[in-house]
Amino acid sequence: MVSSSNDESDMRTFKWRINGFASLLEHGKGWTNSQFFRINGFNWCLKVNPLYKKSDGTTRYVSLRLELNSSSIQSNFVVEAVFKLVIYNQLPGEHIEKEVAHFFQTTKTVGGSSMIPLETLKSSSGFIANDSCVFGVEIKKSEKLSLPEVSETLYVQKNKKCYVYPWNIKNFFEPHFRKCRSKTFIIGGYKWHLTRYPGGHGNSEFLSLYLKFDESNQLSPNSGVFVEFSICIKDQKDSNHKILTERYHFDATNRSCGWPSFISMKDFRNPSRGFFVEEKCTIEAHITILGSSIGAQKL
Repeated sequence: MVSSSNDESDMRTFKWRINGFASLLEHGKGWTNSQFFRINGFNWCLKVNPLYKKSDGTTRYVSLRLELNSSSIQSNFVVEAVFKLVIYNQLPGEHIEKEVAHFFQTTKTVGGSSMIPLETLKSSSGFIANDSCVFGVEIKKSEKLSLPEVSETLYVQKNKKCYVYPWNIKNFFEPHFRKCRSKTFIIGGYKWHLTRYPGGHGNSEFLSLYLKFDESNQLSPNSGVFVEFSICIKDQKDSNHKILTERYHFDATNRSCGWPSFISMKDFRNPSRGFFVEEKCTIEAHITILGSSIGAQKL
């Protein structure tokens, strides 16, 4: 039997008595919910899992959670709450209490805590009386806050032209070329360069390639450039080129896009593939300016 009530002396407090606690344990792990109750204009429910197990251990805990009904909050708001979860001692003695602070959102409506190991609860006098256990929550603060929104306008160009920059590299594996950048080139009125990491950027088994939006480009914090680009390693024998394509929004803080594992070094060095011939290779950047954006300001 499960019963619940709002504390008449303090409407911020909700108490929930579960009769037949042993039977609840026999049902196995899982969450049991109270009915929804209303405090401070929001609909809440209390949840208990007496067999909760943390991911890094085997101990079973009595875990309590407070859930905010998703209908109580809109997507552009957050509820900041401070609450105290309680397991009541039904004999004279101290209760088990934990205070929790949580921001409730439409995608994150639950906040809680593992209160006490189950075996400790069962061996302590007063928390289970006549096969009943009393849980509760005191909501000390619950305030709805508006979330800042941002706006952005993307201007897509009608006339799109693809520009190609060839990067011919000699002595590819000389020590001073371990990290190398191309010459700076201008496309769409902006400066760009390519960067390569032979031996990988974080993985020595791959060649990494990136397109970089040059730091000398002057952009306001709320503007950007929308680009479709491909990076191609030319097959110098059979035209079976290795090419990857991406769309990316470059701006003042996001200046690099590419592939840390563009091609395996085994394939790149393979003489039959034609990518690396006589210590030389050709890498091309194909860049199309799709549009520009302004905005991204708080409303």
